[in-house]
Amino acid sequence: MKELAQKLARFHALKVPLSKKNNLLKNLVDSYSLAYQKHPIDKEIRDFKLETLLSTDLKKELDYIEKLMIELDSPVVFAHNDYRNSNLLVKDEGGTEGDMIVVVDFEFANFTYRGTDFSWLFNAWGGSTFKAKPLPDDKVMRPFFEEYIQGNIKIYGKEKYLSDERNTVERMLVEVKVFHLFMMISGTVMCMKADEEKGVDSISRPNIMVSEHNRSIKPIINCN
Repeated sequence: MKELAQKLARFHALKVPLSKKNNLLKNLVDSYSLAYQKHPIDKEIRDFKLETLLSTDLKKELDYIEKLMIELDSPVVFAHNDYRNSNLLVKDEGGTEGDMIVVVDFEFANFTYRGTDFSWLFNAWGGSTFKAKPLPDDKVMRPFFEEYIQGNIKIYGKEKYLSDERNTVERMLVEVKVFHLFMMISGTVMCMKADEEKGVDSISRPNIMVSEHNRSIKPIINCN
């Protein structure tokens, strides 16, 4: 847990000569509009009796998550954007303490909200990335964030890092839940705009995920 968290802290601290412009929210809204331009989404939802999408105003859900993310103000860092179990290799031999994990697959790395990496990691915690399941309990995630903070203190110094009110365990616990919800909603939207021949299967799978996660996560989010 310690190495996993502190390696992410070091990755987030990288100074990479790439644009820091963050289009995460804009891309989601644009994808929603594109889906309706490309496909008869409302008809597909009715024809295939997708209960969650029939009973939910997805545009309101998008507005809701956008509001949460803006209020949360997650720091923009150089993020891996796919920081999960399948991209974390553990050495069988030759490793030393603090150097047992090898992080791979950097093709999606860019500057974006740090909460995206928190979400990727804990969405796949203890299972498959795309298996519908709740996030781990706070008591499971808390030690990770404690070590992540310690990793950042080594880089920036205690006074500087902790002077930012966003750099607390409690704030990060909220962050991971907000971005987990974002991941579930954006997954649905991405599949809605997929090629038409893939439409039925791709819209059905994330619909099931969103049904579960919206009900289990929204009541416990508090960005105040």
